[in-house]
Amino acid sequence: MWPVIIIGVAMAAALIAAIAGTDRIMNLDLDTSMRFVAAALMAAAIGAGALGSFRGQMSEGLKALAAWLAIALVLVAGYAFRFDLASFGNRVVGAVVPGLTLFGDGGEVTVSRSADGHFAMTLKVNGLDVRAMFDTGASSIVLRFEEAAKLGIKVSDIDFSVNVRTANGMTQSAPVMLEEVRLGGISEKRVRALVARPGALGENLLGMTFLERLSSYEVRGEQLILRGRGL
Repeated sequence: MWPVIIIGVAMAAALIAAIAGTDRIMNLDLDTSMRFVAAALMAAAIGAGALGSFRGQMSEGLKALAAWLAIALVLVAGYAFRFDLASFGNRVVGAVVPGLTLFGDGGEVTVSRSADGHFAMTLKVNGLDVRAMFDTGASSIVLRFEEAAKLGIKVSDIDFSVNVRTANGMTQSAPVMLEEVRLGGISEKRVRALVARPGALGENLLGMTFLERLSSYEVRGEQLILRGRGL
């Protein structure tokens, strides 16, 4: 075991001497490179110890070492491809549960297409749940009259002076200001919106006054991915 460790230390010393005065090696910063060397030395020591414990039974020792190396490779690969694996997992879950909304790290939101072919999600508007449909054709968030009343908007005082196109044709709507619109980790303050006339709108619409504030949004197959400005 000790000869292997001594050789490893000698190689590490030679490597450090070779890169003295530089701040990168193999496109890695010096700190990362040194951690890699330390990990390699530890692996060499563990491997030497494993082989030593099987002295006289070299074939069994090699099998055990191969098993540990395989486990290490799986762990390293899992870490290296963790984001791809998470994305793959989201696609699988989305295919099994249409319409599901998943919240990722840093404010990313993934919405699976519903059975009706649309992307619908539950927002927090002024602290209350509001179900809305993703619609890039809508210049604004558009709320059903009934929904606006539930949110505490004084619908008796609003002025239906803005024309808006809906699935049922043109109708009038009233401009309002929403204090907060939140979707998972994405939060936007004071968002302009419209309130449709009573009975004019079947679904609330998540339109451009919210979407234009995002870092990005994209439709990838059966999934809608929205990213907040922090990403």
